[in-house]
Amino acid sequence: MTQSMKAPARGLSAALPLAALALAALAVAGILAAAPWPAAADSVSSDPGYVAAMERLEAEDYAAAAALIEKLAERLPDSPEVYSYLAYTYRKLGQEDAALAHYQRALFLEPGRRDLRAELGALYLARGNVREAEAQLAEIDRLCFLSCREYRALKTEIEDFRRLQAQRNDAGKAAAPVGSVN
Repeated sequence: MTQSMKAPARGLSAALPLAALALAALAVAGILAAAPWPAAADSVSSDPGYVAAMERLEAEDYAAAAALIEKLAERLPDSPEVYSYLAYTYRKLGQEDAALAHYQRALFLEPGRRDLRAELGALYLARGNVREAEAQLAEIDRLCFLSCREYRALKTEIEDFRRLQAQRNDAGKAAAPVGSVN
């Protein structure tokens, strides 16, 4: 037998362990796919509690939505989506401290979520904390390869906030009595 004839045989024997490894990986993937827990992306949206909570949010019944999402968070404590909805709901209810805690939890679970960072930045602005809003803007900028929607939206909100603050300051100066010190 010539050397050229042996090379394919050696290549084939070397490929067999790799093929077996690939088959084993596929088998494990099949077992995991058939596991009783849902895939991460489907775990929230297919949950009946999620569907009911979304109906309450759509109806702007935030108190009922919050109760439903809290129960969902008990069942899915590692879902950033659940905490994002909790944050949004509590923000709508005017409970900014609870909203802040839930945005932070969602970002702990999934730090790369630009949309959550933009929402958190908007919450910081609502609380008058421009520095923290700008920190979220900087993080979004770091996460975006090029300019992204979340960056532009939060940047506009910060600029609008600063413009409004400047107008209020100017109005306060104009309303001050003559001879007063500002």
